[in-house]
Amino acid sequence: AQANCSSYEPNRVEMKDKCTVYYVDWQLQCCGDPFSVGDDIEWTAIAKHYKLPKHDVEIDFMEEHHSGWNCKIKGRVVKIYAELSQKSNLSCQIYENTETMLVPVCYADGYTYLHGLTLWGYVVELSNVVTESVLDDQ
Repeated sequence: AQANCSSYEPNRVEMKDKCTVYYVDWQLQCCGDPFSVGDDIEWTAIAKHYKLPKHDVEIDFMEEHHSGWNCKIKGRVVKIYAELSQKSNLSCQIYENTETMLVPVCYADGYTYLHGLTLWGYVVELSNVVTESVLDDQ
């Protein structure tokens, strides 16, 4: 069963075996802490169950530091995939028009660099997940 914090029942706690979080690169660059496979994390997020548009990957949450978040998530990082694409010669590369690939990595810092590739974000698989629904009080 998917984790679901979208009903805004404050302090509702759920435990799940696993979930998948999408962590946008600029969120990690701005205010996040780098993390590795095996780390225990605690993040704020938006409960948003959807399929990653370019891959057959189900996402349960979008990590969010700034506003609009409605969940706190705790868990252990078991897998990290960097979503990367070829760099474009255009001054502005648009995600919707860009073919991406998922590359397994062991560490995420918002600046994952592989020669000639652009980072969009990370697909992060968590285990031993505890979610708490909260109202965004920021």
